[in-house]
Amino acid sequence: MPVNYAEIAIGKCFAMPNNDVRQVVGMDRGSVSYVVRGKLAFPSWDPAAWLITSQDVFAKEVSAEVTADWRSTGSRTF
Repeated sequence: MPVNYAEIAIGKCFAMPNNDVRQVVGMDRGSVSYVVRGKLAFPSWDPAAWLITSQDVFAKEVSAEVTADWRSTGSRTF
């Protein structure tokens, strides 16, 4: 289920349907910059690997807000 635009903010983390995690690192004029880590990886955000997408696409692609140290316990949590 997509998240609301108002929930997206710098520093927040969001789980993907495949349980990867996206951390928002920047926002500018309708765009969201983020880094990704795998569901089983120790949090290791790589600022050099920033990705950028529209806020609309980001909101549709993530499932729910999670904590930065969140770990998946199943194949599909959300």
